[in-house]
Amino acid sequence: MHTDEYAISLYRELSMSRKRVERIRSALHAMEKRYGRSTEDFLCAPESGQPGESNSDFRAWREHAHALQRWEQRLREFQEIYRQLR
Repeated sequence: MHTDEYAISLYRELSMSRKRVERIRSALHAMEKRYGRSTEDFLCAPESGQPGESNSDFRAWREHAHALQRWEQRLREFQEIYRQLR
């Protein structure tokens, strides 16, 4: 049995998760645009370390890509729980 407070909290988590996914996607898009390749290509290729490219950029890009997977999974879980409540 659930309460309205439970549904409200779950909806808040859903909203926060959606926003987080969108922010991460935006950051990934910026990296793709900056380096002229997709995140998928970046993750599959060894880091090239071309002049002028920052290792910290590559590290952040990889971290964002992995974070997106985690947050999308979390979002799917929240959506499934929310769907079951309705």
